[in-house]
Amino acid sequence: MQNLYSIIKANTPKFGDRVLIKYRKDNKVIEKTYSDLFNDSNKLINYFTQENIKNKKIAIISENSYEFFVCFIAGISTNNILIPLDNRLPEDKLDYLIKTSETSILLYSNNIKGLVDKLNTQVQKYCMQDLLLVDASTELPNVDSNPDDVCLIMYTSGSTGESKGVMLSQNNFIINTKAIIETANMPERYSELSVLPMFHIYALSLDVIWPLLYGNTIVLSSGMSSILSELKEFNIYHICVVPMLAEYICNALLLELKKNPACSRQEIKNKVVGDVLKRFAIGGAYINTELRKELQSFGIDAYVGYGMTECVVVATDEGVRIKKGSVGQVLPCNTIKIIDDEICIKGQNVMKGYYNNPEATAEVLIDGYLHSGDIGYLDINNYLYIIGKKKNLIITSNGENVSPEELEKQLLEFEGIKELIVYQKNDIIALEVFPDMKYFNGKDQKEILKYFSEKVRLLNNKNPGYKHIKEVSLRDTEFEKTSTMKIKRENYYYK
Repeated sequence: MQNLYSIIKANTPKFGDRVLIKYRKDNKVIEKTYSDLFNDSNKLINYFTQENIKNKKIAIISENSYEFFVCFIAGISTNNILIPLDNRLPEDKLDYLIKTSETSILLYSNNIKGLVDKLNTQVQKYCMQDLLLVDASTELPNVDSNPDDVCLIMYTSGSTGESKGVMLSQNNFIINTKAIIETANMPERYSELSVLPMFHIYALSLDVIWPLLYGNTIVLSSGMSSILSELKEFNIYHICVVPMLAEYICNALLLELKKNPACSRQEIKNKVVGDVLKRFAIGGAYINTELRKELQSFGIDAYVGYGMTECVVVATDEGVRIKKGSVGQVLPCNTIKIIDDEICIKGQNVMKGYYNNPEATAEVLIDGYLHSGDIGYLDINNYLYIIGKKKNLIITSNGENVSPEELEKQLLEFEGIKELIVYQKNDIIALEVFPDMKYFNGKDQKEILKYFSEKVRLLNNKNPGYKHIKEVSLRDTEFEKTSTMKIKRENYYYK
């Protein structure tokens, strides 16, 4: 198996003149070709070698940037282990992760120097923008990194507890990303908008590794307020999003349609996001059926997959075939086995283990299988269906097991829900809802509660008695979330 540098080197003659990365700086659009990236990476690899920045642990705190690409390639090509960190974390949490990961070097973006200056950590610090200006040779370096060695420690978002450092190799993410590409049936050349942070494995694989392997163009978004205009301006074909972003784009389309009811949906799409946008890859949480249908009505297909940081990105993917209720077909890079109702994954995309945490590693890596903690089943065509998380199971007083995610998925088919959570409260199943106030258009809390109580009654009539929701409450603020926008369920474990 080739390491990432060897793949980039081999691809440069083929993709060299292609624009690999676009971004806006000082109201100007900057373009970097595949050759630009290769040359800048060579220079930084030579500098790291010259300064003996090899075989070290390097934390990266940065927004999505061209410099991130270069530092990522140079870092793993000199046998370092990279640790991308969430720049939105509080200072004490960043200090803790830098210390526990045994980081000795910190690379940071000049845009967040103020945050870095406040950290108490005692490590060597390098500004990423300055590193691209160093005086070093641009000759081809000798890169001997073993693709099976650990090169990344990715910290999980901690939606059900403390973050753990997932150890991944180049083989892990190259093999997984190649498997996704093979099932996606993408055009030879297209542009993708990068909006999700690259310190998470989802964006790192699909917005960094994918273009390095495939040669498509990545446009680095300037932020939420710019997404709609960027989709149109840069002729974006594909975008990786979480459901919240998909809903944001869909709502913008529906709002424009409401203003211009005489226009066709294709005309509305052309006006709001351009006529090129065709595909969403959605991860991180469940997408309800109505949202998917609305997007399709505007000519945008939404594809989902199933995975976790511990198996890089996805173990299943819909590719080009959507099957109702499923999260896609098992990818060729791994196998899935259902053991005691739990989804277990085995393959070359599965992590090496958790950094400095052999106990946690032993709990999930058993006989070569990664025990996901998720409950589900496979159909005869190897399509996977998710029921919920084993850890979140509600065990009723009569011993029945209830998946809160299963009930949440059913509830999300009703209108008027912004966010919700189903949880166990003493001996009953309870529901807490953050309503979509735009839908209720000025109705008071009493009317809204009555609406949801009626929807719960309808749902209870369809479900067996042990799955009945017995209490409904409302909240007026969003739920506390992880950095990947997942609700922190541990806040509800013992209510």
